[in-house]
Amino acid sequence: MKKILFAAALAGAAILTACGDKGGGVRMGSLSEFDSLSYVLGANIGNGINFEMRDIPFDFKAIDKGIKESAMGKATQEHDKSLEMLREYFMTKRGERAQAIAAKRAEQDSIRLAGGDSTKVEYPTADPAMFENEEERAEISYAFGNDIGYNISQSGMPIQLVWIGQAMQDVRDGKAKMTEDEVRVICGHMLTKIPQAITEALALNDRIYDAASKLVAAEHVFYIGRDIDWALCTEASLKLKEISYIHSESYAAGELKHGTISLITEGTPVIALTTVSKVCEKTISGIREVKSRGAYVISVCSKELAGQYDIPCDEQIVIPQIDELLLSFPAVTILQLLAYHVSALKGLDVDKPRNLAKSVTVE
Repeated sequence: MKKILFAAALAGAAILTACGDKGGGVRMGSLSEFDSLSYVLGANIGNGINFEMRDIPFDFKAIDKGIKESAMGKATQEHDKSLEMLREYFMTKRGERAQAIAAKRAEQDSIRLAGGDSTKVEYPTADPAMFENEEERAEISYAFGNDIGYNISQSGMPIQLVWIGQAMQDVRDGKAKMTEDEVRVICGHMLTKIPQAITEALALNDRIYDAASKLVAAEHVFYIGRDIDWALCTEASLKLKEISYIHSESYAAGELKHGTISLITEGTPVIALTTVSKVCEKTISGIREVKSRGAYVISVCSKELAGQYDIPCDEQIVIPQIDELLLSFPAVTILQLLAYHVSALKGLDVDKPRNLAKSVTVE
């Protein structure tokens, strides 16, 4: 059973293994900008279905609906009910029906051969008889999507559902943007390399502590980055505000010069994140702008880019080496730990930020 349903579980399990945050982040998203992480997960699910369940004529529209509704918390069926249906189908009905189909085909072949017809008949891989009727087909397909969506919702990662669906469609159409081997390698890294990189990031605790000590007395802190680095900076800035009560803002490095740079004065802390190779030079350009105006720059940079570029900074924290696609995992670990140390050094209760409730009670 575990092997049969691995495609549904992997979408959430791969990330859950690496990151325990259950803070949401799943959204419908847009196809206007490629989201590689979501695409990899979708392609892995699609490849799993092709490999393990190619005999099942799923209703892929129902699967897609189940994924989106469950991941967004709008499923019309409880997850436990879906699991119950899937267990019954995969552990009992699937095998019985596959045997019945195989026996029927063998009988038909025997009859043709007895009549002198030696023509080989190509039967469909996924026989409609695997389902009792269209209603059952739709129900099982939705339940399967529900299970996938549930795991995605538990991952706490910024998953774009449109790219999950697009990747699955591309795999079915034979037009996937990544080969099965590429997807397998990335997913393998999600299960092994990410935990290792996070452990190495945590080992930088003393280095991060030293950097945090430079922020304790600051009134304002700015984070800059480009591409996904900006998204990570936004989260890091929010965390610093939440637990240290220091005013902090996050800006796309290219937008900093449009007025905001006037806020940079001598000694103003600026945390610059650089993990995306295609925009690294542009980010460095933004770093030079703030450095020339007296900013105290703390560079958080990937090991590869730190070796390729001379990044102007006062301190540098080098992120443990990992594939660029997955650098956000150790990077966000470092940024979160930085905020933690600032709060602790100020003598604040990190676990109980002021004015925050455990649940939102007002709109």
